[in-house]
Amino acid sequence: MIPHANARPQVESIVGALRVIDSTRHKVTAPHLSGAPYAAALDAPPDAARSRSGERLFMLLDLTRMTPAHRYRELREVFARIYWSETGSITAGLRRAVAAANRRLFFANLDIDPSERCVGGMTCAVLRDDNVFIVQTGSLQVYAFSEGRLERLSPGSSLTPLGMSRMADVRLRHVFVAPGDKLLLASSSLLQAVGEGGLARVIPREGLTDTLDGLEQIGADADFVALLMHCTTLEKASAARELLQSLSQLKETVRSRPEPAPELTPQPTPEPKPEPTLAEAEAALAPRMPEAPPYPIDLFQPSPVPPETERPVEQIPVRIVEASDEPPPASYKEMPEIVRESTPGLGADLMERVGEGARLGLGSIGHGLAAAGGVIVGGLRALPRRVLPGPERGARRPSRSVSRPVPEEDASKMIAIAVGIPILLAIVVIWAYQAFGEKSQFQSVIDQAKQAIEQAQSSGGVVEPARSHWEMALEQADAARALRPDDQVAIDLQTKARSALDQLDGIVRLSTRQLWDFGPSTVPRRLVAHGQMIFVLDPAGEWVARLTLNANGDGVVERDGNPFIVRRGQEIGGASVGALLDFIWVEPMGGRQTSGLLILEEDGAIVTYDPAWEGEGGEIQLSRFALESPPAAPVVVDTYNGRLYVLDADANQIRRYQPQGDRYPGRPENYFVDSPPRPMREALDMAIDGYVYLLYPGGEIHKFLGGKPDTFAVQNLPGDLSQAHALTVDPNGGSGAIYVLDQGRVLVLGPDGAFRAQFRADDVFDNLEAAVMDESTARLYGLSDGRLYVAFLP
Repeated sequence: MIPHANARPQVESIVGALRVIDSTRHKVTAPHLSGAPYAAALDAPPDAARSRSGERLFMLLDLTRMTPAHRYRELREVFARIYWSETGSITAGLRRAVAAANRRLFFANLDIDPSERCVGGMTCAVLRDDNVFIVQTGSLQVYAFSEGRLERLSPGSSLTPLGMSRMADVRLRHVFVAPGDKLLLASSSLLQAVGEGGLARVIPREGLTDTLDGLEQIGADADFVALLMHCTTLEKASAARELLQSLSQLKETVRSRPEPAPELTPQPTPEPKPEPTLAEAEAALAPRMPEAPPYPIDLFQPSPVPPETERPVEQIPVRIVEASDEPPPASYKEMPEIVRESTPGLGADLMERVGEGARLGLGSIGHGLAAAGGVIVGGLRALPRRVLPGPERGARRPSRSVSRPVPEEDASKMIAIAVGIPILLAIVVIWAYQAFGEKSQFQSVIDQAKQAIEQAQSSGGVVEPARSHWEMALEQADAARALRPDDQVAIDLQTKARSALDQLDGIVRLSTRQLWDFGPSTVPRRLVAHGQMIFVLDPAGEWVARLTLNANGDGVVERDGNPFIVRRGQEIGGASVGALLDFIWVEPMGGRQTSGLLILEEDGAIVTYDPAWEGEGGEIQLSRFALESPPAAPVVVDTYNGRLYVLDADANQIRRYQPQGDRYPGRPENYFVDSPPRPMREALDMAIDGYVYLLYPGGEIHKFLGGKPDTFAVQNLPGDLSQAHALTVDPNGGSGAIYVLDQGRVLVLGPDGAFRAQFRADDVFDNLEAAVMDESTARLYGLSDGRLYVAFLP
């Protein structure tokens, strides 16, 4: 155990698995537990999400006895595929993966005979540095051993078995570990057979094999599976894995060697020196266990505390619907009929009880109404005799009734009654079921959201556990809003959880206003802002448009006009405009005399537009000139201090043109002194504010000054930049911030790459094509799905 969070050694692990059925054992100590379908120890594959790098995943499955091996492999593959592809937090990945495995097993059970259905337990752990994150479902038990103390991490009550319900019933835990600590995942049957006292005698043994042998000895009378993770240093773990692999191969070689024929006259031979056993080898590698401290040490506290001050074990509820009050059966060999219902706990017996109650209730109501009617009629008949004067007449004796023939039955009426009664009962049962189920489900998710918020607030400022609790609270609040969209309690919980996550992730939520709809395009458009003017270039549509903002900046003037100022094929100065590639606004600096819009054509020609100059009738005035030495394969254009920068993919350079008047007639300079770290042909975008920033696929950003690389490293970023496709700066802003366009958000990085904030605008930024930041007016302009938006920063 790591007593303080700031002491973070590199922790590695060796792992073994054991399965005992009918006193027959199956022990595996290979590095990845190959050959054990019920267990796995996996390293992050090469195609895993970047946030999963450096993690190790452990899985243990305990399903019903007749479960085929392919079902184990299927569940392991589903869990691993979902987890390794998750780009969010570790806890979010564990929740998604166990939910996917549960759904796969649940729907597989629906398609087979009830006697063949498979349910059980699943526990997985992720080791990252000195952190272990554990997810558990079913009745598997989890124990941690550290500094001479054995600690139970499992919840007090059993969870709904894996595959029995549509919704996964899971618990999450987080602990710190250190070399010498052990983590045991095992069946509850082992704990029932030996108790915690038996585990406390065996787990402290030195060596992985000795511990597994001890578990086999004390649990010989029980059927169970177990996975033991022994934390150690990187050097010892590597040596132990090589030794285990060598011994495993040696055993296979000896097992596959044919049995020699017995000799008629065996000759005595000297006994060879015995090879060291696996237990002896591991004992030599294992660290010596320290003596137990004078009082128990909590595995999850940063410093030792007396037992009376220990915190209770935190439990993180994950399931969305309320589980049945009845505990799961002790044995899963006989699985009850699985019902396709969204709310577990309301099964066939509840429908039967509701139907029986409705039938008896309707019958009792009918008999009562008939009896009450008879009493009222009799009283009305006797009332005149009691009130009018005269002698009291004796009671009339009923005369012998004359037998009458049985009246004929109306078959159609009887059929209607026979059909109507079951329909009425079905309606009553369905109504009661839905009303009760919806109310119960809503209250369940509300309670779980409140509990998750309490756990997040009591996490002590540790970011990762607090984030997982807030994510759980938001998930449950969203589920509550789906059931009752207008419920104020659910709205308040959702707002509270989202605000807390926004604060953890540096999210600034913006309100936007649509300015114009240009319609969809096949390629991303380009965007430039200058003062109250917005310019849009569409390379596929081959046009440039200008919009003028109103005084408030929340609308445009050209509502009914034509915003297009340049199109391909347009005649300017006796020449036709070519394919439009990119554009930029340039200021009168560095020898340039006027400001204006520079539009780069694919062949290197430049179209210029100065809004200050118009014809007598308000016509747009354009000019066009060719660069003296045009780039061979221009990609992106930018400007700084009046100079023109063009990224040339074929030349693997950035061409820099010096201004003369309002043109660039001279030969360009090469910006890079040496070859750039990555080819220019791979660059996605370029931005310049004195420094030159280049964006590459996968979110890689390079920074240069004077043609040489400068220090830049993206830090403390929530998530990754794998979907980044453009970046921009405000050269007149002075903040030095870089704005990176990612999937659904705009990230704000400092000049050294440190994360500052991220802008989100609900669904508006989901398909962001281009964005421009005007720091002087605190406005962010963005193009998304062909629509131009403006957002005002708080």
